[in-house]
Amino acid sequence: MLKVQALLQDVQIRVDGQLLPLIGCATLVLALVPVLYIALEQDIGIPLVRDTGKKRFQLSTFIAYFFHADDVLREAYDTYLKHGRICRIPDKSFGTMIVLPNCHMRWMLSQPQSALDTREAIVDIVQARWTVGHERYFTDEWHPGLLRRSTRSFMETEIPNFQEELELSLSSILGKDETNWKEVNLAKAVKLILIRSTSRYIVGSPLCGDDKFIKWTLIFMEVITPVGEILRPMPQIFVQIIGRVLAIPRSMVIGKLKGLLQSTYDERLNGLKNGQKPEDGPKDFLQHLMRQLYEAKSPDLNLHFVTTHIVIFLMAASVQLYMLTPHIIFDMLASDHEYGTMSQVQEELNENFGPAKKNEPRWTRNDASKLIKLDSILRESLRLNPLLSNSMSRKVMVSGLQTPDGYTLPKGSTVALLARTVQKDPDIYPEPEKFVPFRFAGPDGKRLGVTSSEFLAFGHAQYGCPGRFLVAVELKMLLAYLFRHYEVELPAEYDGKRPPAMWITDMKIPPQNGKIRLRKKPLSEI
Repeated sequence: MLKVQALLQDVQIRVDGQLLPLIGCATLVLALVPVLYIALEQDIGIPLVRDTGKKRFQLSTFIAYFFHADDVLREAYDTYLKHGRICRIPDKSFGTMIVLPNCHMRWMLSQPQSALDTREAIVDIVQARWTVGHERYFTDEWHPGLLRRSTRSFMETEIPNFQEELELSLSSILGKDETNWKEVNLAKAVKLILIRSTSRYIVGSPLCGDDKFIKWTLIFMEVITPVGEILRPMPQIFVQIIGRVLAIPRSMVIGKLKGLLQSTYDERLNGLKNGQKPEDGPKDFLQHLMRQLYEAKSPDLNLHFVTTHIVIFLMAASVQLYMLTPHIIFDMLASDHEYGTMSQVQEELNENFGPAKKNEPRWTRNDASKLIKLDSILRESLRLNPLLSNSMSRKVMVSGLQTPDGYTLPKGSTVALLARTVQKDPDIYPEPEKFVPFRFAGPDGKRLGVTSSEFLAFGHAQYGCPGRFLVAVELKMLLAYLFRHYEVELPAEYDGKRPPAMWITDMKIPPQNGKIRLRKKPLSEI
């Protein structure tokens, strides 16, 4: 009990208005701790981090995970995973997650979905039945193929449209004042900029710029989605009751979004019915989705199904972006004194695009690939700041499945690899806690989209994030426009240092009150 008291005394939570839903989740979970702890999963023979030799985790270990997850996961890596040994860690479901050492990754990837299922793991993590209405939004067999085809298509057709919307968003939100400096909440500004810009290749214009569409999309992401965090720790008997109650706001939000999407949906459907060819119609995700459903004569071609898919895809496409971008900008500004980060980036941009001007040329994927130094900055910031600690979660679907070292994985359990800990291993990355902007800029440096057992923020192999190459283009485009068109600096009170990140269990999020100062540069038309 003394351990618990010591941990609780050490807890410091920075309260921010945008985090109130998550704080409410944490309060409810802590209130249920005694009930949940009684029902904790029993011993399955796999070692427990911090509680070696015990049959189940001590309550103090769970509390340590909730408030100092990074320390617990670092201990798991240093004690077990780095030495090729499997272990169990606490997780938000008050059960335990089984983490595999990275040397088991090839074995893990070789297992069929019928044994280790990616989609079922996502269903459990997000509590799909209650947060989006049905598990099949993640489990239908045709989803992965549609996502891959759409993402490849966007790389060829939608980059100029994204750039156009990005420039409009930046000017609208950051302002055009060339005389006075403006202080901006970076996390809030970036979120609005990227939701709008990303929506351009998902639902097209003008809906992407509709303030109501952006508002209700953000409500879904930040109020409805955290419902899964409330439900995961609960025994199923409570989930069935509370899940139904918490699903009511989700239905209301989806209803609002359906009303906003209605006219665009009707217009697209009429085009399909009138024989519109793919090359003659819009190229966004909404069109890809509706065409697939139309050509398959699917009963799912209806406004509710399409709207729900749109908001899920928009969340998948934008959350990683708007969570990572503030980290990148703060890292660049804070490292400038030591590495000359800003001048080197400006030089690289000028070499590839010429001096900045009001009307920038339209980019291609090939243009973005030439920005080696900027790519290194993105990879380095993602190395230090992945949103989640684990990667490649799988649900065990069969009984008797054994790991290469002979442990039996219980059916229904979750297995994963740890990403953040290996990406901060001093034996792999010298000075692992330090942001070194050009760490990956040398001839042997890896690009942002390259995955490996030592860089798992995007997953790996056939299960790597299909949108990671598009993410690289989007981030480079945003940073290029920002630093070519604005003077940007840290506030004087930061003393040249970036504001610290915030932690919600194992999630590392950008500082929600972190600010930058900026002023529009006077640029010529030509």
